[in-house]
Amino acid sequence: MPALKKLMPGPDIVYLQHMYRLYVKIGCLSVLAAALRLYVKDFVYGIFTDGRPDDQRVAALFTQRKAYFAVLDNAFYDEVPILPSIFVASSGPSPETRVIECVPNRELASAILDGIGEGLKASPDKFAELLANYLHKTLLRGPKGRDVADYHTDLEVVLSLYCFTNSKDVFRIYYHRTLAKRLLLESSASLEYERFVLAKLKEDYDPMLGVGNGMLADIAHSKELSLEFKEKRLGHPTLSIFVLKHTNWPFALHKTKVVLPVWMSIELTKYKRFHKDKYENQVIEWDHALGYATLIGNFDLGSKELSVDLLQAVVLLLFNDTEEIPFQGIATRTKIEQPELRRILQSLACGKKRILRKRPAGNEVNGYDIFSFNAKFSDPESRIHINPVPVTVKTEEADQAEEGVHTEHKYALRAAIIRVMKAKRKLSREQLGAAVAEAGISKFFPPPSVALMDECIEGLVRDDYLGRAADAESNMLHYNPY
Repeated sequence: MPALKKLMPGPDIVYLQHMYRLYVKIGCLSVLAAALRLYVKDFVYGIFTDGRPDDQRVAALFTQRKAYFAVLDNAFYDEVPILPSIFVASSGPSPETRVIECVPNRELASAILDGIGEGLKASPDKFAELLANYLHKTLLRGPKGRDVADYHTDLEVVLSLYCFTNSKDVFRIYYHRTLAKRLLLESSASLEYERFVLAKLKEDYDPMLGVGNGMLADIAHSKELSLEFKEKRLGHPTLSIFVLKHTNWPFALHKTKVVLPVWMSIELTKYKRFHKDKYENQVIEWDHALGYATLIGNFDLGSKELSVDLLQAVVLLLFNDTEEIPFQGIATRTKIEQPELRRILQSLACGKKRILRKRPAGNEVNGYDIFSFNAKFSDPESRIHINPVPVTVKTEEADQAEEGVHTEHKYALRAAIIRVMKAKRKLSREQLGAAVAEAGISKFFPPPSVALMDECIEGLVRDDYLGRAADAESNMLHYNPY
């Protein structure tokens, strides 16, 4: 419908009102609904296929979703009288108390929602990842001077987009990873907003997101322990330690090999002793890859506050004692594995914020390079954050997330197969596949592949949950109750 494309979702609310009234009057509202659904579908599909940067896609969808529902509220509505609570004797409601409510048309609201859902089928897994990352940036940014109520409304709009993804397991993995980052780096705008988002997601959309409550509980418990540790004056007042339970967090323990400065090791030993006295049966294992530090860099043009991860800090602290250190010297003194050390030095000497100088110059770190402190470094900001090499980190995270999605798919499919076989007792391979599909494994989009189905069946046969019939019925499977 060309007229709809010209008017939607622009400021011409009056023309859209006239269009709506006309279609209601001639009894053709279903035609308008079909055209609206197709328009929204094509527009949303274009957002995810037009080549724009990934970080702009969900922002564009968020803006459009708000615009569509603004049109719904201001143009596509019906006036419904509300019965007042005050009545005049036997004559019914008084004319003075009659109130009219503007109610958005449900059929057109459904058309908008259906159009968004159909448009997003172009890239379901990618949308789930991008939505988690957009939510991450929104929670990092916070209200930024805006009214808190408006910010809460925007959060609810962002969360409402979650119902459009069938790849909820993909979103779940990326959401848990970004939540962990915000909590561990203490970069979230507010823990109150984190609790609001987590509660909203869990209650309205996905009960399996409850693991985030364990992360928040760990952070709260860690802060209580740190406060007690400082009050007893057992260690340095700026030391902050997170005590995390492995089962609450979306990553495995990294036993990163590194030699810490002596004073830093002493502080960690003090905390470990304090924790052991308090919880005798608990064992602490340090994960230095998750640590971070704030250093003061004294440059020729003044001091700067440097926010770096712990391994970057270990390397930078070496230059308090020595002006120049070759690559092999840094490797020997820190014991950091060379691939990891190359990434650290690349972030410090080859990025936009070059705290170190490298000789010879270049964007790659080699074993013969020599590094020195860059006393002439300058930056307009007083607080500087230095990221590790981002491309490598994103690639590793994407691989880990993909592996996590595959594992979750596999376990969910195994559970579905067991439920079906427990009810049916005996099925052929083809019947089992059809029965599992009918059972509604909604988290798979597209449905589980034949290869994954075969992998799960073979695993269940190997684990004695399922058995194969005799050779004559080799395609038949039966449930083993014991």
